[in-house]
Amino acid sequence: MPSHFSTIGFPIESAEELYDIAEKVSHHAERLECANGYYLKWSSPEGAELWLQVDKENNLVGLVPTFSGESNMSVGVMSEIVGSDDTPFDGSIHGWADPSEDNPESGAYPFVFDLVNKAIYGTLDFPFISEVSLSAFAHELTVYDSEAEYDSSQTKEPKFSVESFIPSGLFIDKEDPKATPRPYAVFTGTVLKEKECTNPLTNNNYHWALVKTLGGTIDVVTDLELVQKPIKVGSVISGSFWLSGKIKNPRVTVKKGFLGGLFSKKT
Repeated sequence: MPSHFSTIGFPIESAEELYDIAEKVSHHAERLECANGYYLKWSSPEGAELWLQVDKENNLVGLVPTFSGESNMSVGVMSEIVGSDDTPFDGSIHGWADPSEDNPESGAYPFVFDLVNKAIYGTLDFPFISEVSLSAFAHELTVYDSEAEYDSSQTKEPKFSVESFIPSGLFIDKEDPKATPRPYAVFTGTVLKEKECTNPLTNNNYHWALVKTLGGTIDVVTDLELVQKPIKVGSVISGSFWLSGKIKNPRVTVKKGFLGGLFSKKT
């Protein structure tokens, strides 16, 4: 069964395999310091990434997959969401897709995405508008050869546009005090670019596509087990996804000491 790891070519099926991969990628990773310890970032030439989370005592806290490709979405970055099981390295962002130039709390729709490198940013100064690199890991996927084929498949009401986005992670059980919005979405879009990629550490293949949907472009990665027909430029894809992203232009709060109070500014 596909997992977030197999979606970028790591067919991990046990805790032992997870630790083996962590050990293997750690020797080829970039060290990125943060307040809680450091990340070890492994990246492949085609965009697959693994982020190892390591605390100040050099204990492995977590291992998170993501993907960095050609996606770009303007987002009104509104607030951080921290789940009950999150560590200082983890967190999600609540934002608005494609906001107006001067109002972060506006746009095509609200949604949530995981912030893979959260601890590096420090304290974000909400709200602000930034470009975001957004990746979508497919849980379910349907491929249509054309917009016409997709339209003809819409036999029930309501019918969804060829570029549509439903922030399914916002639909939570309001009676559960521990429930928080999640980084999940159901969307449809048109394939602008596509490629079958190979993970250089495992030689396992997976699929990448740059997809234009409502609000912007998203890098969609898929375990080949879910690809039931060829994905081509001009194809329409529809499915459910986990969302992971990086903020390209973060605005952070500068701590004010004696000099900080004199020279602090927003970046």
